[in-house]
Amino acid sequence: MILLALALACTTEVPPECFDHGDCDEEQACISNHCEVVDCLSDDACAFGELCSAEFTCDPGCNTDADCNVGEACEVESCVPAACTDTITDCALGEICDEASGACTDSDPVLCAECEVSDPDSCGPYGLCVQGSSSPHGYCMPICNLSSGISTCPQGSSCMDLAQGTACWAPCSTYEDAGYL
Repeated sequence: MILLALALACTTEVPPECFDHGDCDEEQACISNHCEVVDCLSDDACAFGELCSAEFTCDPGCNTDADCNVGEACEVESCVPAACTDTITDCALGEICDEASGACTDSDPVLCAECEVSDPDSCGPYGLCVQGSSSPHGYCMPICNLSSGISTCPQGSSCMDLAQGTACWAPCSTYEDAGYL
């Protein structure tokens, strides 16, 4: 019986000794001077959105915005919803990026709302009533500035010189088809 216990004790494999990770095989780390199998040695061994921890495990986290999904930013090693910086790339159809708050908001006035062409105030201070081609009434479009070079138009529209002035123009059917109207 004692011989059997000694024989079993002798067959237990002891991890090889090491002084640093370079002394170990791939997928092993030098822990307390012994090579042990680990999940990772660097962030490259982990899946997207994970970092290699000090305990050599892949844990959720990030180092840069590139480690996060689209629409997220890396803050204190965590992916969080990102603030918008550009209407076209960051906002949904019919929204404008408010760079001051970092939020995508509905356009003001609401795109394609019916208005009276004869009433210059029918779309409010930030809108222009654009005559519909086959309709007796017009449609509200947000005013924009072509000379700024920055798109202040809602996603899906373009800043254009129109007969009534400069406005963000879009075919209203685009917004209807998308369920915005």
